[in-house]
Amino acid sequence: MKKYFALLVIAVLMTMPAWVVSSCEEDIDGSVVSSDTTTVRKKVSTDDVNDNDAKDDAKDDDAKKDEDNNGGNDAEQKDIEHEFFDLMNLARTQPKIFSERHIKPLLNSMEAKLYGSDDILECIAELDTITPVEPLKWSDGLHRAAAEWVDEQGATTEIGHASNWSARIKKYGSVKSWMGENISYGGSSAADMVSNLMVDRGTSGRGHRRNIMSPLASVVGVAVGPHKSYGYMSVTEFTDGFTEKE
Repeated sequence: MKKYFALLVIAVLMTMPAWVVSSCEEDIDGSVVSSDTTTVRKKVSTDDVNDNDAKDDAKDDDAKKDEDNNGGNDAEQKDIEHEFFDLMNLARTQPKIFSERHIKPLLNSMEAKLYGSDDILECIAELDTITPVEPLKWSDGLHRAAAEWVDEQGATTEIGHASNWSARIKKYGSVKSWMGENISYGGSSAADMVSNLMVDRGTSGRGHRRNIMSPLASVVGVAVGPHKSYGYMSVTEFTDGFTEKE
């Protein structure tokens, strides 16, 4: 898997006044329309049957290979998503261990040499003193909300949150009172993505880290997928309680 050193992270959250960050609540239809295609084979003469059967067998073999590859990619993607989830919970429940395994090694990274180590050191200092919080619970509904934005935006070169990001979450269930969204671009593994979200280099207020470590956050969904410009992107949806639609 290709290594992507450039990694962008974007966070947004909605909550009570002490935590407010401005976000747009405009309701925009973000539905994705897909179309089915039907392959119609032309009628062939008896003389062409054997030749065309051989061609069809080759096409079937290619289709089977594509199906196997896509299945492998889907399985790999799910593994990354669940590792991402596990790493966030490690950071929440055992911040010092997470720091030792995933943040302190960044001090020797190319990123630290190019951009300095102040952000990394600040993250280490916080994780050494922060009070652990309860682990997050996985939500399939929040995962679907996250995957919808990965699928929609990943096919483009664009970055950022949708103006109707909160409405997208509510399509899949009801939120208790608080929600937040993290987006990252780049990275080649779940550890890359979560570590960069935790360091949160150049982000005022460390909004991504705040979302991951928030005591308010209790339920989460993660989606990871390809992005046209950055190789990979991740979307994480956080809530303080989520009832999925049946």
